[in-house]
Amino acid sequence: MKARPIQDLIRASRGRIAAYAAESDRLRKLNRALFEVLPAPLHQHVQAVRLSGTTLVLKSDSSAWQAKLRFQLPQIKRLIRQRMQIPLQRIEIGVLPRQESRMRTPRPAHMSREASALLERAALSMDDTDLSAALQRLARHGRR
Repeated sequence: MKARPIQDLIRASRGRIAAYAAESDRLRKLNRALFEVLPAPLHQHVQAVRLSGTTLVLKSDSSAWQAKLRFQLPQIKRLIRQRMQIPLQRIEIGVLPRQESRMRTPRPAHMSREASALLERAALSMDDTDLSAALQRLARHGRR
């Protein structure tokens, strides 16, 4: 039996997995279209998260980007209708929950004495004085 890509198996399946795969493909295409139509840097802060019937849900990563997105809604609606052939009636926008709150507080970086000594030796062998100075400053962190 020949190996088949997992995407082919998912698309061929019936039920929830196939529906999720189809929705994922549609959202990927919508996000690609948004990237093309939205001005930089706004397009890096917005994503389509759901298309339900004739309603598209967009999320930004902050309320500031959400406010800027609001001005682009007519162009987005026109683009989706023309390029994607989706009879879009409404666009809802919101802000994604902050991811930092779920992450642990990072531990302070630590450098071993051996690494510090290696950086010090490398700094002394450099012809570039700026690079040598930068390596010496970095090496000092390991001596603390």
